[in-house]
Amino acid sequence: MRNIFSRLSISNRLLLGFLSVSILSAILYLCYGYYVTQKALLHNLDRRLFLSAVTIEQLLPDDFIDRCMNRENITVEEKSQVMNKILMLLKNSGMSILYVVAYDSIDDRYILVIATKETTKEEPEKGVYVVYNNPYPNIIQTLHDGITRFEEGSDDYGYTRSAFLRRYTLRNRPYVVGADIDMKYVNQIKRNAFFTFLSIAAALLIVSILFSWIISRRLIAPIRRLRDYMNRLIESHFSADLQIPSDLIDLSPKNRNESFRLAADIDRMHSELSEHIVRLQLTTKAKEQAESEMRIAGKVQASYLPLQNLESEGIELSAKLLPARFAAGDLYDYVKLDDGRLFFTIGDVSGKGIPAALFMTMTLTLIRVNRENIALDKLMNWINNSLVSVNSDNTFVTLVVGIVDPKTGEVIYCNGGHNPPILCGANGECVYEPKTKSTIVGVFSDITFPINRLYLGLGDRLIFYTDGITEAMSSEGILFGEQRLLELVQKIKIDETSSDSIERIIATVQQFEKSQNQSDDITTLCIHRKSLAHVKQLNQCVGI
Repeated sequence: MRNIFSRLSISNRLLLGFLSVSILSAILYLCYGYYVTQKALLHNLDRRLFLSAVTIEQLLPDDFIDRCMNRENITVEEKSQVMNKILMLLKNSGMSILYVVAYDSIDDRYILVIATKETTKEEPEKGVYVVYNNPYPNIIQTLHDGITRFEEGSDDYGYTRSAFLRRYTLRNRPYVVGADIDMKYVNQIKRNAFFTFLSIAAALLIVSILFSWIISRRLIAPIRRLRDYMNRLIESHFSADLQIPSDLIDLSPKNRNESFRLAADIDRMHSELSEHIVRLQLTTKAKEQAESEMRIAGKVQASYLPLQNLESEGIELSAKLLPARFAAGDLYDYVKLDDGRLFFTIGDVSGKGIPAALFMTMTLTLIRVNRENIALDKLMNWINNSLVSVNSDNTFVTLVVGIVDPKTGEVIYCNGGHNPPILCGANGECVYEPKTKSTIVGVFSDITFPINRLYLGLGDRLIFYTDGITEAMSSEGILFGEQRLLELVQKIKIDETSSDSIERIIATVQQFEKSQNQSDDITTLCIHRKSLAHVKQLNQCVGI
C-alpha cells in the first residue's frame, strides 16, 4: 500500500487525502446525526405518550373509575360520551391505544377501560369496562410502586412503546393511565430519519469531493507549472535566457504561500546557477588552456632530455623520467665529454608542475654550461650559488652530478641532498652506497660538496633514483620503501641491459600503486659496466 501511495502524483495524493477526510466526515455526520435524531425522536415520543396519558385522567369524570367497579352504575350515554372523548384524543395524539387499568380487590380482577384504533363511535362500548385477564407486567408494577415508566414490549395488543402513570380516584383507589404507540410507526419514523441523514451525508460527500478536486487542482497548478518550467530549464541546459513566469514569483501579500516562495527560490537558484555556469565555463576554458600549455611545456621539457642510451667502451648509460603531471620537476642528463669520460646527472626539484619544471630547466642549463670546464665539487658549488641568487621562493633541488671513466670503471660523483645510489655487483649482491653529509642545492650559499668515489667491475651496475620510487604509495597507504627497491634490483640479471632494468623498476612501482594516482615524478638512471661475455656476445651480433 505504501508503494502504491508513493507512486501517486502530489495532486492525486492531495485529492486522496481530501476524499478520505470527506468520507470519514460523512460517515461521522451520518452516525452522529442519526444517533442524536433517534434520541430526540424517542424523547418527543415519550413526551407525547406522557401528555396523552395525563390527558386521559382529565377526560374521565371524577368518580368514573370507582363506578367502573360496578358496571351497572355507568349509563350507556355516559359510556358513549367518555369513549368519544378518548377516541378524539386517540385521533389527535396519534396514539394506537389509550387505556385505564384499575384493580377490583373484591372480585380480584383488573378492569380495563380502553380505546384502540378499531374502536368506533358507532360501537363505543367495545372500549369500556373490559375485564383484563392478562395485564402487562409493567402495568401491575406501576400500579404497585407508582413509578412512571416508558418501555417497549409486547402483549395481546401488539408490539408497542408505552407510558404508564399511576393516579388515584376520589376514594383513593390507585389506577394506571397509559398510552401506547405502535412500534411499526416508530420504526418507520426512524427509517425515514436514517434515509434523510443518508441523503444529506451523500450530498455533502459529493460536494466535498467536488470541492476537494477544485482545491487540489488550485493548490497543484503552480507546482505543475514549476515542474514544466524546470523541465524546459533542464532541456535548455540552464540557459540564462529562459525566465520563470512572472506571475509565479509574485510575492504580494495575497500570494505569500509556499508554492510562490518555492518559485522565488527556484528563480534565485537559476540566477545563481547561471552565473556559476558562466564562471565555470571561464574556469574550464582557463584550465584547458593551462593544461594545453603544460602539455606543450612537458613536450619541450622532454625534448630537453637525452632520449637515447649512451654507450662507450662497455659502459651503458640509460635513464627514464615518468612525470606525475604534464611537466616534471625531476631531471636527468648524460653526455660524453671531450676526454672520453661520461658525464651524468640526476635531480629532483621540490614541488610539481610548471614552477618545478622551470627550476629544473634552469638547473639543467647551469649544469650544461660548465660541465666540461670545472671539477665536480666546484661545479656543484657554482650551481648552488647561482640558484640561491635567483631563488626567492625557497625552491630547492636534490642533485647528483658525476663522471664515469669507461676505461677504468671509476665513478666519481657529488651528492647534494639526493637519495644514495644502489651498487649491484656481478654476483647479484646489491647495497646502498654509504650516505655522506650533503645539503640540498639552491637554498644556502657557499656550501662544500664532497666528491664520492667508487669502481664498477665487469657486470656491475650503479642505479640512481628519485624519491618518487621509494615514496610511491599503495591503495592501503603503504610506501614502496628502500628495502623493497633493494630486493627488486637484486633480481636483475647480469646480462640485462640498463634500459630493461629501468623498465622493470618502473613497471613494478606502477603495479604497486595500482589504482592510486601517481603522486610524484619517477626518475631512474642506471650505469652498467658490461661483462666480457656480454661484450663478446654483442660484438658477434654486429659482426665484429
